Amino acid sequence: MGVFYRKPNVERLRGEGNVAGLIKALQYKKDWAVRWRAAEVLADIAHAMAGTPLTQALKDKHLFLPDKAARALEEMRKPAVERLIQALTDEHSDVRWKVAEALGYMGDTRAVEPLIQALKDEDNVVRSRAVEALGKMRDAKAVEPLIQALKDEDNVVRSRAVEALGKIGDAMAVEPLIQALRDEDSGVRWRAAEALDARRDTRAVEPLIQALRDEDSDVRCRAAWALEFIGDARAVAPLIQALKDEDDHVRRGAAEALGEIRDARAVEPLIQALRDEHSLVQLRAAEALGKIGKPAVAPLIQALKDEDDHVRRGAAEALGEIRDARAVEPLIQALRDEHSDVRRRTAWALGDIKDARVVEPLIRALKDENQEVRGRAAWALGKIGDTRVVEPLIQALKDEGDLVRCRAAEALGEIRDARAVAPLIQALKDEDYSVRARMAQALGRIGKPALGPLIQALRDEDRDVRYEAAGALGKIGDARAVEPLIQALKDEDSGVRSRTAGVLGDIGDARAVEPLVQASSKYPGMAFGSIVGRALDKIRTRSRRGGNFDARGSDGV
Repeated sequence: MGVFYRKPNVERLRGEGNVAGLIKALQYKKDWAVRWRAAEVLADIAHAMAGTPLTQALKDKHLFLPDKAARALEEMRKPAVERLIQALTDEHSDVRWKVAEALGYMGDTRAVEPLIQALKDEDNVVRSRAVEALGKMRDAKAVEPLIQALKDEDNVVRSRAVEALGKIGDAMAVEPLIQALRDEDSGVRWRAAEALDARRDTRAVEPLIQALRDEDSDVRCRAAWALEFIGDARAVAPLIQALKDEDDHVRRGAAEALGEIRDARAVEPLIQALRDEHSLVQLRAAEALGKIGKPAVAPLIQALKDEDDHVRRGAAEALGEIRDARAVEPLIQALRDEHSDVRRRTAWALGDIKDARVVEPLIRALKDENQEVRGRAAWALGKIGDTRVVEPLIQALKDEGDLVRCRAAEALGEIRDARAVAPLIQALKDEDYSVRARMAQALGRIGKPALGPLIQALRDEDRDVRYEAAGALGKIGDARAVEPLIQALKDEDSGVRSRTAGVLGDIGDARAVEPLVQASSKYPGMAFGSIVGRALDKIRTRSRRGGNFDARGSDGV
């Protein structure tokens, strides 16, 4: 076949349809990227001549190439299946396991029986890959052999067998998976719990409850998650006990599970879990109480007065999720809590409830001493959308805290009141670039009155402001922005150029065709080229409907 003395040009070989040259490139030792791309192209061509070289490439020592070769053979499908099945008996074990993996990706049912035979291979890696492949193929004929593989001497094989049985989902696999919960290897046990999670079979409830006391914390955690998805009330009391587990992952899983089961018995224990030393457990307990809903409202209102600020914060968060009108007045009181994080979460909750009674208290909260509280109050007022909040939010655009100014801009963008246009335009001169970017976003939501300032913002010194200004102009969709956006295609920042190209496609003006083609040539790259291509397609579609597409642009694309 010969050798390359110079680096092969895979793209040229592809263009020539030179299969022999591509096969040679697959063996180019000096550059793995050449071999990788050659394998990819051969997969696209799917030429029968490439089967044997790609099978040989499974032995390549580079980390990525065997995987690419396996996927290339997968793409070639039927011409390669018989060859791969034969290679399952190759004398080299590394070939056999890579072949098993490739057959799993291909999913051809002709490989099921040979892979079942491979479960008896002397090499444990081959057996584990065969098990994994059978799991991907999800053929019922593999269930019995996989159940037998649960007795394999190698714990990795047993683990993969558990996973495979979970994927196949055959009812007869449930009892063997339950047995696997008692395997000597903890990895097998937690994968068995995970597989039973997918099955959601109530036969597994009691064994999973037992697994909540396993010596391994990963097993206990997976058991809690499995019980969450099965959703059986028998698990409530054991999961309440698991809220006291020494491992925070288990406690978190127990809280999540109790939230999904939604049993009122869990309310008080979950309120206690709001005191947990780990913040994620507190968060999951609050979410769980929110899911339980109305039975939790009265206890949560009481918890707003708890001496522990973590409990008060979690109670506020949960009441916001439940959105029960009974909580409005107690939450308004909680806006005066001594702890700023409680006030912040309370403002958030009031924004979610959207009750007219909360407007004035939230306006007062715009003067809170804590910036995060003021910011969250601004966000909440935006969610409520009452016209009374526009002037206070305009005042908040001058807040000393950049977070508050950002949130106020976002809120005014949500409300879309024309009174906010002039103050937002003024705020486009803010010293903080993140604030200017939020102003641009808000003006984009409000629409055409903001067109001129947004065009000016395309020349802002900060790339984030220019990026958001381009996006805002795209939302407005005014043809007057086309020429300035065409200029922005020359921006020094690649993200701004990409955003601008996409926006020009959304506006759909044929004037952008030639500049887009030129920009694609000037800034080569797959990602930018793809964005330009989609933009040109949009312009072409729109122009055909209107009958004004530039023929030169069409030829140039």
